[in-house]
Amino acid sequence: MSGDYTRGEVAYLLSLSLEDARVEDEGVRSFLGNLTSGGPSTSASDGSGRLPTVARWHDVHGALARVKARRSGAVRASAAVAVGLAVRGVSERAIAAAIGVSQSSAHRYIRRTLDEVLDELGGEAQPPRGFDQDSPACLKCGVHARAILKPVERHVYGVGKRVVRRARQSGLCVACMAPEFRELVADDRGVWW
Repeated sequence: MSGDYTRGEVAYLLSLSLEDARVEDEGVRSFLGNLTSGGPSTSASDGSGRLPTVARWHDVHGALARVKARRSGAVRASAAVAVGLAVRGVSERAIAAAIGVSQSSAHRYIRRTLDEVLDELGGEAQPPRGFDQDSPACLKCGVHARAILKPVERHVYGVGKRVVRRARQSGLCVACMAPEFRELVADDRGVWW
């Protein structure tokens, strides 16, 4: 499933106050108003299909509130503080000291909370395809089709299996790939080694 928000965009919108989101929308409106002859325009009607920052801010903060409501008291408070500090640029070591947990626990709180917010918003948006992903041929030999790599899954206690990295296209065909990486291939597209 693919949503409309990336992890970075969620973190950015969580770092903004409502007033900052309004100011950002005003800046976009005045900038677009100067470019078009039809007068001021909002970012939703500029043809890009993107919602105004205030609407996206409300979506993300509403999702965070729903995630926090599902959690128990101590974990909810710790995770909320951890995410609040992380999006403002505080180091994980300082966050861990502030909430009284280890640095790895602070990292897990932040990561899990952002993952749950993204799930609440419909999943993370798919990144745009790069220029090298449009070519079906191996980037090394140019003869064989590129291999498809398996998705990587991890088991998270209390959550279940989570896909850490989705299935993706390799840059190389199976023949050009190092032997130790061949076990990661999900589909070799008819190329045998």
